[in-house]
Amino acid sequence: MKLRATKKQNNRQSILRISAIFCSLLILLPMLTGCLSLGSNSIRKNNTTKTKAKLPYKINTEANGEITDISLLSAMIDSINNLATVQEVFTAIPEPNKRDLSLNDFSQYIEAMSHPEKKEIIEFRCVPTDLKRQITVGISTTMSSLALEAESTEYYELIFSKGDQEVNAETDQEAEIVSTIIGIQHDEEGKPYLSADWIEEVNQIYEFSRFYFKALNDRDKDMLAWLLMQAYPEQVEDIISEIVNNKAQLLIDYYRLNIETEPLNSVAKLLMPNSIEYLQELTTSTNNQKSFRICTFKQNKNLISVSEPYPDKIKNQHLNLYYEDSFLLSWSSNGVREIYFSDRFNTILGEPKIEKLAMDDPIQSGAVFWQIQYGQLNLIIKGFADPENKTWSGIIEQFELNEKSDKLSLGSTKGAADSLYYNMNLNDFCMNYPFSPESNFVIQGNQQGTKMELIVQAENSKITRIIIRAVYDQATA
Repeated sequence: MKLRATKKQNNRQSILRISAIFCSLLILLPMLTGCLSLGSNSIRKNNTTKTKAKLPYKINTEANGEITDISLLSAMIDSINNLATVQEVFTAIPEPNKRDLSLNDFSQYIEAMSHPEKKEIIEFRCVPTDLKRQITVGISTTMSSLALEAESTEYYELIFSKGDQEVNAETDQEAEIVSTIIGIQHDEEGKPYLSADWIEEVNQIYEFSRFYFKALNDRDKDMLAWLLMQAYPEQVEDIISEIVNNKAQLLIDYYRLNIETEPLNSVAKLLMPNSIEYLQELTTSTNNQKSFRICTFKQNKNLISVSEPYPDKIKNQHLNLYYEDSFLLSWSSNGVREIYFSDRFNTILGEPKIEKLAMDDPIQSGAVFWQIQYGQLNLIIKGFADPENKTWSGIIEQFELNEKSDKLSLGSTKGAADSLYYNMNLNDFCMNYPFSPESNFVIQGNQQGTKMELIVQAENSKITRIIIRAVYDQATA
């Protein structure tokens, strides 16, 4: 009986020792897990189990308790990834690190950073030095009040997960990184903070962009035109309003037919106080890869403008050149490049100056190019020429209208609504090509696979040069 009692006592002690070890492991395990995650830019996951009392949210700091860039980034990402509420994160950020920033502005800033499809941020990294400099100069140039803060800002790229969508890395461009770039400001001592002025400016552009995308989504032409007018001072010419109305309707049609991304689901690629860039997927693809475009909202002197890369094409009538009331030449006839001879040109324009050019044709080996200079018109042809006899023949590769071209026009006789000519008002040109400012007044064209471009140069809102020329590249070759 005494032996049986001893064994029972030993068993009880063993059970107590095992229980103590097990409890110790339960206590140490979360601590070990937390230590392993420190020092990494990967984002923590919400794997905690529910407890009766939720602990207050705390920001990760250095061992000495200092807040760092990573502290602020990780906290904001926790809010975006729904590991903490916006208010919990805001409350946890010490006042010196959020300098007069309101909860409302912070909340809207978090919304601007978030993916419209609620994808999580999986990592972050510093932007390259050249891009950092480009962003800083852009802000300092357009927003002098934030120039000093821009110089002391570090910029970070927040990278979103690809979600549950399967990706073929060889054929699908969705495998490319989808991310947004934000900035963290620093004081004189190099300590990081979130600038209230900086964030207010970002939010102002963001809020404008939401109204803009909603107008596109609702196909509300009047609202869209009103928003586009915010790029101009209060008093503008009637023709500006007409141009903007044309743009609004063209954009509504373009978004409906050519952009796969729903307007309000556009992903912010860049969130800065002077500019927000949105990534949008196009309905067309190239070589089985998805195609994308960037829509940019810019803020300068309290005016917000929208830069929309719209594929303006040269109108067919603007490939026709007129001398006074008479047709002179056409770039192509139903897509076929015509061979022209000097006889008629010399009769109308006088004798030309002819000079051989050192140019190569990537398609036709051995082709010879000539510059033909008339008083009213400059031509470049591919073909044959005799400088002494002032004769030539060939395909026109380029022609130019300038200050001497007072009797020439494109499209129709000079002065007609659809005509283009030297010294015409730039706004009249924009009536024909509303999105030409976005493309720096270079309009693309294509005739039977042959590319060309219409280039306009202007000074004091008047056109000083008009050029139409062939464009050769490797794809064409």
